[in-house]
Amino acid sequence: MHPVIPFISQLPSSQQQIWLESLQKAMADEQILLAKDVKWVARNDAEIAILADPDPEQLQLFKNLKWIHTLGAGVEHLIHAAQQKSIKLVRLQDPNLSQAMAESVLTWTLYISKKVPSYRQQQRQKIWRQLPVQPNQQCNIGILGFGEMGKASALILLDNGFQVCAWNRSKKKLTGIKVFSGQDELPAFLENCQILVCLLPLTVDTRHIINHKLLQKLPKGGSVINFSRGGTLNKQDLIQQLDNGHLYHAVLDVFDQEPLAAADSLWRHEKITLLPHIAALSDPITASTIVSENIQFYRENGQLRQFVDLERGY
Repeated sequence: MHPVIPFISQLPSSQQQIWLESLQKAMADEQILLAKDVKWVARNDAEIAILADPDPEQLQLFKNLKWIHTLGAGVEHLIHAAQQKSIKLVRLQDPNLSQAMAESVLTWTLYISKKVPSYRQQQRQKIWRQLPVQPNQQCNIGILGFGEMGKASALILLDNGFQVCAWNRSKKKLTGIKVFSGQDELPAFLENCQILVCLLPLTVDTRHIINHKLLQKLPKGGSVINFSRGGTLNKQDLIQQLDNGHLYHAVLDVFDQEPLAAADSLWRHEKITLLPHIAALSDPITASTIVSENIQFYRENGQLRQFVDLERGY
């Protein structure tokens, strides 16, 4: 019998149960328990932990972990804990997660490009007016961050007729898309982005990358969609560019504090659409299968197929 695998999570109990059942079904040979249900003696034997919206402090209950597997793509909140404990960190890489993100990018790109925010405002003011919109073929979408989610998003936008470019820290290629790279090419990337979609991981280098300097380089009337992490965006700089008319609209799905505080001014801003972190939700069935395969590979080979570079943060 393998050592118990603790499931560390702050999700609502109903969601925890769904994940536990799915993970256990995918791994019949493993014993997976909520962290609080792992007996004291078994804690020291645990080598692997599975995490979903965890409290990093709970990791301290398990002294001999060798690696941890997240049930989401974002890992910035776990980097410090992994470094402290000298353990490897594996993030979920699920093609279904990339497809979900791509569908969200397309949905909210259309929402902006077809002027839905303006029509919503006109409805509140009882104004009947048809607005001019650009055909998709004349609308340029820029994707900031060109990992698997960025590529999937670019392809679905291309399939729907949009012009697409991308920026990435390092050189990458994808047929039909001009990919800029490095800080020197960032201004050229931004100057034609009518809608900027941020899909960057949150690292030391990307914190507040969407700031006054960057937003000023977007064309007048441009818009921002942030589906990465709240920390990539300087909120006050964005509000300033919306208020002074340089930007048309922003769709925000991620925030430094979640849920967003009821008193936060973002709720009331007419040029901002807020979403409750739903752009790409992990599917318990497909995610559990991927976690199971990674754990089985480790059990058989004593190695991991892939893990996060803790220095880079992804």
